[in-house]
Amino acid sequence: MLTAIKKSFQKRAFEALRSSVSSARKRYFTPFDRIKSVVLLYRVGGEDSFSDLYPFIDRLEAKGAKVDTILVGKQKDLQLEIPNKYSVYPVGYQEVKWNGTPKNEEVLNLLQNNHDYFIDLTRLESSLSIYLATASLAKFKIGGVGIAGSPFDLTLDVSDDADLRFFEEQMFAYLPKIG
Repeated sequence: MLTAIKKSFQKRAFEALRSSVSSARKRYFTPFDRIKSVVLLYRVGGEDSFSDLYPFIDRLEAKGAKVDTILVGKQKDLQLEIPNKYSVYPVGYQEVKWNGTPKNEEVLNLLQNNHDYFIDLTRLESSLSIYLATASLAKFKIGGVGIAGSPFDLTLDVSDDADLRFFEEQMFAYLPKIG
């Protein structure tokens, strides 16, 4: 019974978030060669799992974009040695309030910035990933999971076993064609 009540409150809180973000968000596609800021959402699972993201970030930065990365995962997996040149914000699955909101105020403030792109690389249907994607005020949101009520403006449908490099190839192939 308590679980049902909790889910009901979470659903109401999520709908309120969706409504407030949709009224505050300025939805706009920035051509790929003119992006200035990007926020990435990436799932960490195990040792050195963040290292495959470095070339992806470097490629975005080479285009002139400032890249902020939100890492989601188990607390033990988030204890990584990350070079100082990367702007990283870790959020553990267990660091979430009862209503689904992350406890990390720094992450919540980051999502209030008007980034050009929000890119969800997790390809998860977890409530935390959906919450972070929905809460972002980014002008254009890209994700790899097509879910009901999706917060994404562009969904790249790739199989679950596709690696980050394939997702990156697809994104870098399609985005320049849009703008």
